[in-house]
Amino acid sequence: MTSRIGTMVAAALLITQGTPPLVLGQSTVPKDSGTPRFVSHTSLVLIPTVVTEHGGVHVTGLTRDDFKLLENKQSQKISIFEEIKTEPGRIRRVDQNDMGFTNAVTPDAKTQRLTMIVLDTLNTRFQDQVHARREILKFIDESLQPGEAVALMTIGSNGLNVINDFTTDPKVLSAAVKKVRGQQSSLEKSAADMADLQSELQVQRQLGRAPSNEEMITQQLQGFQSGIFDQFEQQQQVRGVEITLRALRQIAESFSGVPGRKSLIWATGGLPFVADDPVSFRFGTGDLLPLYESTWNAMNESQISVYPLDMGGLFNPGFVSPRFGRFARSRRMIDSVSNLETFAKMTGGKLCVYRMNLAGCYNDTQKDGTQYYLLGYYTDVKKGKNGWRKVEVTVRRPQVEVRARTGYYVSSKPPDPRKSEREDMDTAVISPTDFTAVPMLVRWTGKTSDGPKVQLKFRFNVPGAGISIDESNDNLVSVTFAAFAKTPGGIAGDFVKELEGKLPVATAEEVVAHGVVYDGMITVPPGKYTVRFIVRDNLSGRMGTVSVPVEADQTAESKTTPAQP
Repeated sequence: MTSRIGTMVAAALLITQGTPPLVLGQSTVPKDSGTPRFVSHTSLVLIPTVVTEHGGVHVTGLTRDDFKLLENKQSQKISIFEEIKTEPGRIRRVDQNDMGFTNAVTPDAKTQRLTMIVLDTLNTRFQDQVHARREILKFIDESLQPGEAVALMTIGSNGLNVINDFTTDPKVLSAAVKKVRGQQSSLEKSAADMADLQSELQVQRQLGRAPSNEEMITQQLQGFQSGIFDQFEQQQQVRGVEITLRALRQIAESFSGVPGRKSLIWATGGLPFVADDPVSFRFGTGDLLPLYESTWNAMNESQISVYPLDMGGLFNPGFVSPRFGRFARSRRMIDSVSNLETFAKMTGGKLCVYRMNLAGCYNDTQKDGTQYYLLGYYTDVKKGKNGWRKVEVTVRRPQVEVRARTGYYVSSKPPDPRKSEREDMDTAVISPTDFTAVPMLVRWTGKTSDGPKVQLKFRFNVPGAGISIDESNDNLVSVTFAAFAKTPGGIAGDFVKELEGKLPVATAEEVVAHGVVYDGMITVPPGKYTVRFIVRDNLSGRMGTVSVPVEADQTAESKTTPAQP
């Protein structure tokens, strides 16, 4: 259900027909959760930049004037400049007061060094997964120092899975790794399915339902390969690309609201797609270009630098990425390794080649993350070419190495708003991590029995920094509030409301200063749930989510309590 609000008064309460109350009051999420967002065609591009000299020693003390920044070979004015030095630590959530649940983080997160290790079982052979698991355990036991914040995740056929959230205790991480179980990669599953087809054809032959001589059997198999099996293989490929992109986006969304540069070690056998080729995402069975675009936008905004650890090369130089489907070393050296290197450069990271173990790759991330410069400039996304825009950062000093992301992506056409919202909601609902681009806090406000079901009441608190205001369109705002009660079997109940309207100037100022408070309710059968609360700022596409466990029971106050005599 959508409620459109034409005018909103800065009174403290507004009630529209069929819509829970919206309160323009003091949000309890800290004001330093970000800065107010005003919609404009001009976008801020932030570029974490690592500058080193011989031996990998950081070059410190540089000034804004030492840097030159180009976009598509055109010089850009550096509007934001900061030298950042980091230290070990872990993300600390803002204190949860009065039974509140929040995704906001403390401001000191910008100076904390964060590293994620992702084991990609979807695109890596089972044999290499076993070796990678041993390599991770060896690294934790022998090289990881207490105090460094590291998280462990996997990407498998079911998507992203968080094995262990950020911890500074190597023993905790080691115990989590031992729980990881391997699975067949998408390439191995395709090979197994082909073997099943061959076996089935032999059975049909014995039953007199298939060609009886070898030549005709070969022809039949070729028919499978060029027909049904090829279609199935393409579907598997599309599915693998979709899972990989969605997982990367979920990781990025979970850090969009965490300031500073982060490092992602991605242990993988290869990418199932060409990193810098948007055209390749228009498959015959589906168009994954919108997901490709939203993934890269999230990666850029979250300032994640990727360090692919080439597991295929590390343990078997003949392995080829699932995209190419052939075990040819020469093809792999061109396609998979160079593709991983391109992916790393696009994010400001570095390829960890097959000769390097995990400890060496981790050391690279720590050296890079210890000290860096944050550069920012404003650009008009409505002007210039669509697609990838090349960004180049140089330093006016001899014999230094500069590493920064090499560009950002501009959509070729405006996305369908409804389709984008559905895709975003789907991604947020199934994500094992909370999204942080929109800071928010949620509180339970009551429970009420409603016949055989229970009504769970709650209140959203969103600071002004989480709400975009389009000043060029009479202070337009558009925000979706949602809640989904999840069980292992699916969604037991949901709440989705869209708030959209043009604000008077005084009300817009109130929103910027104090944020928005919004009440909602969800009705579910008695039971235990995890409720995923979602706030989506529709003008920017940014999202915030919070996951809250809750038990709905019939001990709640009755909705129809009889009047007292």
